[in-house]
Amino acid sequence: MLQRKKTGVFLVLLLCLAATLGGCGIKDMSHVRHPPVFSPDGQTVAYGWSDLLWGDFMSCTMASAETQYVRWCSVESPNHQESIKVFARTGEFFTGPDFGLVDLVFSPDSRHLAAVTRSTITIIDQASRKSRRITSGEVVITSLCWLNNEEIAYGTIDTTRFGWNIPGGWIYERTLWHQNIHQPRNKRLAIHADKDFEEPGGLIQDWWPLESWSPNGHYAIFEIKGQLRLLDSSAKTVISFGQKNHGLIRAVWNPDNSEALCVSWAGVPYNKNSRYQAILLNPANLEILNLSRKFNETFQSDPNLDITWRIDRRRFAVCGTMTDHVLLQIRPWQTAQSRPPYNPVGDSMISPDGKRIAEFDSQKKLVIRPLIPPTTQTATQPTSDKADK
Repeated sequence: MLQRKKTGVFLVLLLCLAATLGGCGIKDMSHVRHPPVFSPDGQTVAYGWSDLLWGDFMSCTMASAETQYVRWCSVESPNHQESIKVFARTGEFFTGPDFGLVDLVFSPDSRHLAAVTRSTITIIDQASRKSRRITSGEVVITSLCWLNNEEIAYGTIDTTRFGWNIPGGWIYERTLWHQNIHQPRNKRLAIHADKDFEEPGGLIQDWWPLESWSPNGHYAIFEIKGQLRLLDSSAKTVISFGQKNHGLIRAVWNPDNSEALCVSWAGVPYNKNSRYQAILLNPANLEILNLSRKFNETFQSDPNLDITWRIDRRRFAVCGTMTDHVLLQIRPWQTAQSRPPYNPVGDSMISPDGKRIAEFDSQKKLVIRPLIPPTTQTATQPTSDKADK
């Protein structure tokens, strides 16, 4: 702790010196939007909005102040929007990956909205427009899931409790929690804790979420030190599965909680020697279907895959740096190409019933319009759905 205090004093002196030498100044104001999300009933769309004040520090342009808002509206009246401020900070310099809302998550009954920033969780009641922050600013939020209409599960990294692990670097205490949104923070219950959790490359949105919760919050999949783990939050037990030394890319749950597709990789990104580990896991009986060989043949070691369940509940939508809008069916294994916006990425989102799409137009204005599905073309031939040997 003494070393961190010394470092903080040094940074303050450095900022003062930069300002004195004319290396620090206000430059510009800009706005950042978080992609829109639909409520489970499909009647509401919400998105995040950040006002950023940019400045010059030591010849580098960085954000020096930030205010974050959540906006929401009815799908029938996108121009009539409500807005609430959920976070603000000034007096420090930070870069692009370190600002903005991380996630917006509706409760199952669509009444409450959880707004997650890097260090806060704010619960918004749409009916009353009241909001309540349920975390302190001394943690990093690593995941969030609604257990029911009144309770959430989420992960935190305590930035006040840390140590040094050579050669791993900084290590922190990571805890998974269960909390009623109407009760104070000291009433929450700890589900699981890792006291030697290594910092995930800067603690920014690129790795969000660190824990992948099943839709009902009963299970969570995460990685620690290259090993995949499954948490049973009711029994408070954790088991390891899969090969070691694999970094988790995505764990995507079936909407009925019965299976999770876990994709991890080992090696250097985009290197021909890098390999996927792709596992379809049944958490109830721990049955595993190994899909690693097919994933490596199909997706060619792209470490930036985004994988989501399609609304037909039969296929996955996969896209990435080297992968362009692929529909994936596992039983039997089959892939097909599909053009956007039917598999939206970035600032687009499809309603739960698949009939509308919410996105920002060229003027960065929210637009909600009917969705007309494009045709698909088969990309690869079907192969056996037997597990890899």
